[in-house]
Amino acid sequence: MFPDNLSSSKFARRNFIYVSLLIFLCFGAIIDEFFGLWNAYNLTWNDAVQMIGVIILTLLWQQADATALRIRPSYTSKFLTVIFSPLGMAVYLFQSRTWKSALLTYLVFCGGIFLVFGLFSVALSWLF
Repeated sequence: MFPDNLSSSKFARRNFIYVSLLIFLCFGAIIDEFFGLWNAYNLTWNDAVQMIGVIILTLLWQQADATALRIRPSYTSKFLTVIFSPLGMAVYLFQSRTWKSALLTYLVFCGGIFLVFGLFSVALSWLF
């Protein structure tokens, strides 16, 4: 499932999943822009696919990170990730790291998503 040349680093799988999450969100923005779904008032099919994809990729990221750290993610963090991904991610990070490291990782993880998705969305709306 993952490229073989990424196995040299213990965090390579985790990073690959994070980049996949960013690309997935960018494709969602392209679909929204192409089909004119930005102004939709109801939940669209793309919103549903994006929600499920973000949950799955976040769970995969947590599992890859836990494997690299040689720990097991708690059932609470998995459950909360399915219910509300940012909260589940915070619970996982604070259970698996010191509070400073967890806070920094959380801010980088979520900040990267917002930054890439926001900049990509602005670029798309400017281009189209």
